[in-house]
Amino acid sequence: DPRVLFTASFQLSFAAVAGILHIGLRLRGWLRASPAGERLYRWRASRWGLDLALVSLGAQLGTLPVTLTLFHSFSIYALLANLFVVPLAGFVVLGGSLFLAGMALWEPLGAVLADTLWLILSGLQGVVGLLARLPQPQMIVGRPGVLAGALIIVGIAGFPFVFKSGPPRLRLRLAAVALVLANLLIWNSVFADRDLRVTFLDVGQGDAIHLALPDGGHLLVDAGAWSPGFDVGERVVWPYLRGQGIGSLQVAAISHPQADHIGGLPSLLRRLPTEEIWDSPHQVSNRLVRRVQQLADSLAVPIRRLEAGDILQLGAVDIFVLSPDKVAARSGNTNNASLVLLVRYGETTLLLTGDAERPVERRLLSYGEVLRSDWLKVGHHGSATSSTVVFLEAARPEGAVISVGWGNLYRHPSPVVLDRLNGVASVVHRTDTQGALVLRTDGRQWRIVPWR
Repeated sequence: DPRVLFTASFQLSFAAVAGILHIGLRLRGWLRASPAGERLYRWRASRWGLDLALVSLGAQLGTLPVTLTLFHSFSIYALLANLFVVPLAGFVVLGGSLFLAGMALWEPLGAVLADTLWLILSGLQGVVGLLARLPQPQMIVGRPGVLAGALIIVGIAGFPFVFKSGPPRLRLRLAAVALVLANLLIWNSVFADRDLRVTFLDVGQGDAIHLALPDGGHLLVDAGAWSPGFDVGERVVWPYLRGQGIGSLQVAAISHPQADHIGGLPSLLRRLPTEEIWDSPHQVSNRLVRRVQQLADSLAVPIRRLEAGDILQLGAVDIFVLSPDKVAARSGNTNNASLVLLVRYGETTLLLTGDAERPVERRLLSYGEVLRSDWLKVGHHGSATSSTVVFLEAARPEGAVISVGWGNLYRHPSPVVLDRLNGVASVVHRTDTQGALVLRTDGRQWRIVPWR
């Protein structure tokens, strides 16, 4: 089956064997040829431990390019885990074979062997579970680019030759090359441009907006929906953040407490260390809200209630809270309790309106020129309850984004709203038909970044 070439199991299996042969066995031969290694290999216990460690090291390095490409992270405790897991896995294979033979010969014997096999598997699972509870069991680094992937493969391929016996000058040259490659990877991120990057994720009928800040911090506004069969936070937002190499959030903001905005947040809070949660001063107390509050309390993540007039600074990015005021927060309309945030970086602006409707838009008109925005996140998924003519004329966005689900039951976006937007903005982007949108600004102008 040629398609198996593109499966994770095939790639990991062959990469592991290649790593063992190219790295593990080479290091073993060179170690045994050294005076110190010769002494260590005289003892059975040290010989067994060294062989196991070298095999594990070879397998881990061999699979590293595949692991980073597919899962965007690597396990910090993998070498330690393999010291326990590899021997137990050997017993599992042996026990499984004996169990099958026992079942063929005599069913009660098979049952006894099955119980024994269960104990071994439980021990293996217990070891992995224990190591997973250690601090930072995984290092999230993001999906490597073509250059980074090539440098990693070259570095892994050349790694064993650093230890090769022979003229020390050659080994020093190889070590120097390895250091240069490592520095290229590290300093590439240090000298990366300091733009504000905004990604409107395609989360169906809901919102999830990620702001990668110029100073390296990360702000997430909403996290998509949750339903018994599908958690957008776990299935869409988390893989995206992981692929970007994001291991923590500076802020997780909730525009308002409805399932299509707050639903995916609990799964993200469990996975990502978060410094602070922003929320509006709403009066809602449903199951999802209580779940987020309880989880935030258990993780010691403070929740800050924002209202109109608040100004926040995240490095060089200023965020102005335009709504809700106390009246809107207590109105009983959850949509009108939405946080309306004006994001300003340099000379560029972005207006995020949550699901705010006509009454809020009328009040926002009092801000006058402050409401002017380069880009607008269209309110309430393009519903006719928002995006009034006077509001759009006041904001005068050059671009607008509608976060909406394909074929949704509400028939969003409204054709009337689309006509209004096309009459004001030069670009109207819909996530249901065009997918995610990535914007980038250097503080002077915005540009759309191709992500496909």
